[in-house]
Amino acid sequence: MGASDDAEPPGSATSGDFRDAPPAGAAPSVVAATVRALAPADLAVFAEMLAGLVRARIPLPEAIRLIGEEAENRRLRESLEQVQREVASGAPLADALRRCEGRFPELFIRLMEQGLAANDLHAALVEMVREFRSQARFREQLWSQLLGPMVTAFFLAALMLGLIVWNIPKAFNSLWDL
Repeated sequence: MGASDDAEPPGSATSGDFRDAPPAGAAPSVVAATVRALAPADLAVFAEMLAGLVRARIPLPEAIRLIGEEAENRRLRESLEQVQREVASGAPLADALRRCEGRFPELFIRLMEQGLAANDLHAALVEMVREFRSQARFREQLWSQLLGPMVTAFFLAALMLGLIVWNIPKAFNSLWDL
């Protein structure tokens, strides 16, 4: 055994370098979940714009660059800049998306892979638009349904606190008068 055999790989428990290593026994998706993923509405807009550019036969690196330049969301813009650089340098699109620190959900990446494998990226992107628009609508409806009860509960709690704070001094004053 040479000295190189004894060296610990980066990220191992004894090497002290934990920056690149996932927690012991953790799946890659668990590690990526610590970074906030892009909102379904942003993913739907990206997929819709990419579908149009793919349909127009714009090369992927150029299409991603164009969408990134027009993106209003800063996180989406930064992610697309990174993806565009990697795709332009020859990396597969799915791998470039995976390297974006968990911002693209696995469903998005897998659907992209399936579209590329079937040589019908446009159809896969159209399905992604439907899926992520549906998710965005669901979130909006959920929040609109939860907002009313949450506001009511807050005001009831504030009212109860106010009544308690208002009445406790009166109760003690009446006890002291006895």
